[in-house]
Amino acid sequence: MPPELVFDEAALGSALEGLTEQQDALLAATCMEYLLPGAARYASEIDPKFQAEIVDLADQVWRCVSTPGPLNPEFGHLSQKAADIESRAQEDWNPWSDIAENFATSCAVILDHLQSPEDRAQLTQVAMQSYEAVDSVVSVLTDLQVVDSSARNAILMSGIVQTELARQRYVVEVLRTSSWTIDDLALWLRSTALRIDYVVNLDSLEEHS
Repeated sequence: MPPELVFDEAALGSALEGLTEQQDALLAATCMEYLLPGAARYASEIDPKFQAEIVDLADQVWRCVSTPGPLNPEFGHLSQKAADIESRAQEDWNPWSDIAENFATSCAVILDHLQSPEDRAQLTQVAMQSYEAVDSVVSVLTDLQVVDSSARNAILMSGIVQTELARQRYVVEVLRTSSWTIDDLALWLRSTALRIDYVVNLDSLEEHS
């Protein structure tokens, strides 16, 4: 039986057509937010101050997405923070490092997009980051020894992966149909991303790593 949903970067890009640049960025921000619990879990195992930095970066990215304007002088600083988090996740390994890298990359791409919004392809890359993160979680939890086509399909069919793909599609539909203001949409979409909680699965990563 074929999977119900698959990650299709081209189709996602087409679905974003007709949306405003700010609406595009909101989709990417929800993907970043979805990765935040995993990134925070990574940092909590290293240093509570580092965890606070990750949460603060997410807050700052949301602020930039919700209130766009001329080139924000903070973009360079925030982009450097994202690069620093990515580097640390590569150097200080723990079972949640990959998700922290996905999170940092997402932040960097969103900030890049806000400065060059004509490149919509950047935003599908952020959606891919959250998809790849849950794909990786399932791969570890299922203890796959050989990743063949059957295993890939099993991962894709998993509840965690299907939930994230469905969430992305739902957000696009909301952005296309909602009459809410950008501020209201940002608040609501952020809370929605947080309510889809895969952290319980993160606990199991340590056991399987």
